[in-house]
Amino acid sequence: MPAPAYHDDPRITLPRTSRKRLSTSTVITPIVSLHRKASRRSGQETQLLYGHQFDVYSRAKGWAWGQARSPVKASKVKGYVGFIPAKYLEDNKSSASHVVSVLKTPIFVAPDIKSHIIQSVPMGALVKGQGRHPNFMQINAGSYVHRKH
Repeated sequence: MPAPAYHDDPRITLPRTSRKRLSTSTVITPIVSLHRKASRRSGQETQLLYGHQFDVYSRAKGWAWGQARSPVKASKVKGYVGFIPAKYLEDNKSSASHVVSVLKTPIFVAPDIKSHIIQSVPMGALVKGQGRHPNFMQINAGSYVHRKH
């Protein structure tokens, strides 16, 4: 029996009855699971990292349903379809300018290694540089990562 065609895989193919895309959102937590159903007990299809984008087609009861975008610019490969808790998404179409290249990097409140750490994000997380300091890159208002990370 031949393997199913790539374009028929329900994990990465939106149903033909899908609604119009509501927004493109960005993941704002270090790692978030994409579930098959709108339940934390549902199977996990994949995980999205900080800064990755997600096309939202519907929102209900604290969940967003949609499709993950490829983190590779200009890629035609489609991402997984499923549910993400809406609180981990922010409507934002800004594209990333840098990829975290170390296992984990802290996000500081100031361009100072001794300042408070807001959170840490994993390798592969996407960030957008908005300003530069001698050893840091500003990624949001009041958020900085070390330039070597």
